[in-house]
Amino acid sequence: MILLFAVSGMSARYAFGRGNGQYGKCSETGTVRNYDSKRYWSAVVYRFGIYGLGFFLGYFIFSHDEMMERLEKCWLLLLVCALVLAIAFTVIYWGKPYAEHSVLDTPLCNVFAWITVLAVLAVMKKWGDFSNAFTDWMGKKSWGLYLFHYLFIAMASYYLTMYVKNLPVPMVYLCVAVAGF
Repeated sequence: MILLFAVSGMSARYAFGRGNGQYGKCSETGTVRNYDSKRYWSAVVYRFGIYGLGFFLGYFIFSHDEMMERLEKCWLLLLVCALVLAIAFTVIYWGKPYAEHSVLDTPLCNVFAWITVLAVLAVMKKWGDFSNAFTDWMGKKSWGLYLFHYLFIAMASYYLTMYVKNLPVPMVYLCVAVAGF
């Protein structure tokens, strides 16, 4: 898996240049940019690195019951910290392009994301560990929903925006959410 991340990162770097500072078009904005090697390298492997780290932490650390029990004990603290960080992040970056590296690479964004993930794990361990008819049904159907939900979401979004132009936005969101199931 680590080899896959390394090869993917090196392939992306090779596709954009060999470290001479001229990396061609930036896919986000379509403009030519010059990045110094270290900055550009972190931008290219950002997703591989952060998702790879999350995958390995989840697999090797958070899959243990002992670790989840420790998180469960801190559910309230983690939830409060996540809410405070959410408010701070929203206030500081209001109106800024939140999907670009100028926001994504900030320490506040990464701490907010990490604490929020921990809070979700802890809260769900504390309050979401139950079974009823709906959760039993979802347990049986979740793989199929996971595999095919995006197809129906994309189709519903496309057809609603192309052919039903006067539908209110909340109704579009509701129809698309229902189409995912």
